[in-house]
Amino acid sequence: MSDAKELESIAIRAKDIKKTFVKSGLISSIEEKVIDGLSFVVKRGEIVGVVGPSGSGKSTLGRIVAGLEGYLGSVKVLGREVRDWVRKDRRGFARSVQIVFQDPLSSIDPLYKIGTYLYEAIKIHYPDRKRDWRKFAMYYLELVGLSGELISRYPKQLSGGQRQRVAIARALMVQPEVIVFDEVTSSLDRRIERQIVGLIKRLQGQFNWSGLFITHDLALADELCQRIINL
Repeated sequence: MSDAKELESIAIRAKDIKKTFVKSGLISSIEEKVIDGLSFVVKRGEIVGVVGPSGSGKSTLGRIVAGLEGYLGSVKVLGREVRDWVRKDRRGFARSVQIVFQDPLSSIDPLYKIGTYLYEAIKIHYPDRKRDWRKFAMYYLELVGLSGELISRYPKQLSGGQRQRVAIARALMVQPEVIVFDEVTSSLDRRIERQIVGLIKRLQGQFNWSGLFITHDLALADELCQRIINL
C-alpha cells in the first residue's frame, strides 16, 4: 500500500511492537515483557477493542499509541511514527491523538473547577478561541449529556459517570482524529457503564474518529467495536 493510500485508509498501523519493563530487586533486576511482537491495524472510522486480563499489557498498549510510553517496533498513527511525531511536535500530536483514562481524577486537578480544566485545553490547542471559551466548553459538556452549568463545579462534586463524561468532552474539544479509551467504564456500575458505551458509540458515529477501546469486558467490546485484539 502506498503512503498516500495508507494515510487515507489507516488510522493506526502497529508492526512487531515490543515493550519490556525492568523491575529492580534487592539483588538483581528482572525484565518483564509486557508486549512481545504485537501487530495490528485500525482503519479510519473504526473502533477496535483491546481485551485481556489484568497485566496483559492493554493499558501499556494504549499509552504507547497515545505517545506516553516508549516502545520497540513501529507504531504509526495517521501515517507518522509516534515516537518521532511526539519528539518533534508533541502539541500537534496531542491535537490528533487523545486518551481518556480509567480514573478521570488522575487527569483532572481536584483544585480546578470543571470550567478551568476545559479552558486549559482551549488555551493550549486553540488560543484564538479563549475569548469565547465558556460557550465552547458548555457546548461540549452538553454534547456528552451534561449541563453546561457544571463548569462552575469541582470534580469531587460530580459522580464518577459525570467525571468520565467531562474527560470525554475534553478529549473531543481538541477535535482529534484518534481517541484511546483506557478502561473508561471499569470503575462504574453496570447501568452507567452501558450509558458511557452508548455515548461513545453515538459520538463516534457523529464525528467518525478512530479509536482503541481497552477493556477486560469482552461483552462491552463486542457491543461497541468492529474488531477485537485479544492480549
